[in-house]
Amino acid sequence: MDETVDIRDLQLATLQILIDIQTVCRRHKIPFYLGYGTLIGAIRHQGFIPWDDDIDIMMTRADYERFYAVWEELGPDYLLQDWRRLGDFWAYHPKVRLLTPKPYLDTLIEDVTDNNGLFVDIFPLDYLPQADSWRQRMMARFLFINRLALSAKQFGHHDPRRLIRALSRLAQLIPMAWFRQAMLRGSTRWNTSPSDWVVAYGATVSALPNVMPLACFGEPIELPFESVQMPVPSGYDALLRQEYGDYMQIPPEGQRANHGFRRNPDYKP
Repeated sequence: MDETVDIRDLQLATLQILIDIQTVCRRHKIPFYLGYGTLIGAIRHQGFIPWDDDIDIMMTRADYERFYAVWEELGPDYLLQDWRRLGDFWAYHPKVRLLTPKPYLDTLIEDVTDNNGLFVDIFPLDYLPQADSWRQRMMARFLFINRLALSAKQFGHHDPRRLIRALSRLAQLIPMAWFRQAMLRGSTRWNTSPSDWVVAYGATVSALPNVMPLACFGEPIELPFESVQMPVPSGYDALLRQEYGDYMQIPPEGQRANHGFRRNPDYKP
C-alpha cells in the first residue's frame, strides 16, 4: 500500500459505505452477513483488521436480487458494479463502489476501470449439489470460464506463459457478458434444490470457490463493528475455523495482505 495512505481514514470512509448499505437493507428487510476478513475483524478486533482496506459481505442469491432492485436508494454517490448492468465489468461478484468523494484509488484495477474508488464486495451465496462429485465438477467449470473471462479483460496479457497469453488474446473475441451469463447459469443451477452446502465465488484468477456449510449461516446475529452493530453468521466460529484455522491468531507481518490503495492526487477535501 502507498505509504501516504491513511489506513484509518480509508477504513472509516469504507465503513460509511457499509452503513449506507445496511440502511437500505434494513428498510427492505434484506438480511446479509459480514464475511471473510471483515468477519474476522468483527470477532477478533470488534472492527477492521488493523491493516485491512476493504469490506466483504455475503447474502443469499435471492436476497441479492432484492438488493439489486433497490440499490439506487444508496444515492448518486454510489455505483453498483454488476456485470448485468455494466456489460464489460470484470468481476463475477458485485461491488458497491463509491464514486464521489474519491480520496483513494484501488491500484489493482486501475488498468481495467476508472471506477476504482473505495468499495464493499458483495458475495451472493448459491446452493451446491449435495454429492461431492457434482460439486467438484461444477466448481471446475466455473474456474475455467472465470479464468478465460479475466484473461479477456487484460489480466492474462502479460503472463510469462505463452499459452496463457494466447488464450487471453483468443478470449478477447468473446463478449464479457457471455462469460458471465454462462457462469451465472452454472452457479445458480442448484438454487431450486437446496442442499447442505453453499458457495461464494471469487473474482480473481487464483481464487477458489469458497464452499461453506449452510448450517453456519442461519439467522444473523449482531455484533459490534467499530462504532456500529453489524450482522454476522450465527455459526461464525465453525465457518471461520473451516476457512482460516485459528483465526484468532494474528498473522506475522509478511502475511498481512490488502488491496493496495493509493492516495488520489486529484482529490481535494
